[in-house]
Amino acid sequence: MEILKKNNACGINNDIIGLSLAVVCNRPDEAISYLSLALVERLASLVRIVMGYMNVFFGKKDYASCASILHLALDFFSGFKENGKSNMLDKPCANLYVCLACTQLHLGQSAEARKSLRTAKELSEAFDKNPDYSADNIRYVLESKRHTAFDDLGETAAESVLRAVRETDSGPLRKLWEEIAHEE
Repeated sequence: MEILKKNNACGINNDIIGLSLAVVCNRPDEAISYLSLALVERLASLVRIVMGYMNVFFGKKDYASCASILHLALDFFSGFKENGKSNMLDKPCANLYVCLACTQLHLGQSAEARKSLRTAKELSEAFDKNPDYSADNIRYVLESKRHTAFDDLGETAAESVLRAVRETDSGPLRKLWEEIAHEE
């Protein structure tokens, strides 16, 4: 255990240390810190991985695979909502919903695309009402004093969604967004 702790640059062994403390050493209170750090780090990593795959599939015009990985990721991330509270995953998820809508339009699923854009709008508005980049509202993160997020998506979630819509080459997506953006 001490070797793992001494060789834990950038938290690379947090998951192993947390598991070992919880299972082998029967020290659950000490394990919480490591497991919480590992979870937040892996969630951030998973967001980046999904965005990478999404761009690969979109670039290859494999819209079915793109939609599939976005659905999988968005379902997974929604499981980390704490009592429906907004959390730091909402901002990137709002962007993923924009990407899903664009993909759905390519698949001829305009009703689903409209629904995805509405979800992006709702998520971004909820996040912007009380922006929180800490891990305090992420389910299963039991110790969050050292966990915060940084993103380069935009100053606000609404701004990041608008940026994502504008950066697509999809006139139909931008038109659909204009309709949804003005709905009450």
